[in-house]
Amino acid sequence: MSRTDNVWSASISGHEDGLKVYYYVEAIDKAGNQKDSSIYYYEVSKASSSITCSVSKTNMTLGEELTVSGSISPFHADVTVTLIYTMPDGSTIDRTVITASDGSFRDTYTPDAGGLWSVEASWAGDWDHKGAKSPSAFFSVEETVKLPPKASFIFSAATNLSLIVTINFEDISTDPMAL
Repeated sequence: MSRTDNVWSASISGHEDGLKVYYYVEAIDKAGNQKDSSIYYYEVSKASSSITCSVSKTNMTLGEELTVSGSISPFHADVTVTLIYTMPDGSTIDRTVITASDGSFRDTYTPDAGGLWSVEASWAGDWDHKGAKSPSAFFSVEETVKLPPKASFIFSAATNLSLIVTINFEDISTDPMAL
């Protein structure tokens, strides 16, 4: 307890969110007279927080890196953020990052499968703020087909005549209008 200008004050240490804390004041003067107050209570309520999560690109090719970034508000430095990547088959990959001094975070990841992915960020909260979970951010990973530089095909006819055709794929345009 402390006194400032004949006003006494005290603090009660932090408790879990939703807990009711009961207390009373007991005063004893120099002569030993004692007086107790009624019993009071307060309910602990943590402040809410929010977290964002965004991706550097929504369409990418297999093998490319993706950057996931976001922030916690109000900002919290040096706290753990969990990123849950959901693969096209529904399985998940959990990764953790630590926030910077301004509450921001960043992760770089290279997806290993083609299809529609999602990622969401969450943090557990702390003694005075509730945790939060972001909406999912979606991105699509396109698989590419690697053709060999050359391929030969043998066509045979009923006349025992064979035709060998060699195609050089390096010379084929990737522009569909040029085909």
